[in-house]
Amino acid sequence: MNTSSILILVNGLLSIAFNLWSTLRKVEGIESIPSWEELVAKNSILQNKIDTEKE
Repeated sequence: MNTSSILILVNGLLSIAFNLWSTLRKVEGIESIPSWEELVAKNSILQNKIDTEKE
């Protein structure tokens, strides 16, 4: 295995581990689940950033 393959594998494993950790925190009630309004606002901000970078 070359270095780039190992880095991709480690990155993927870390991503999966973080997603599992975050999900468990939400299930346990430690971390709140975002409301619909929060998701829409966050997506709107991200879309505005994307639009400004395209110009």
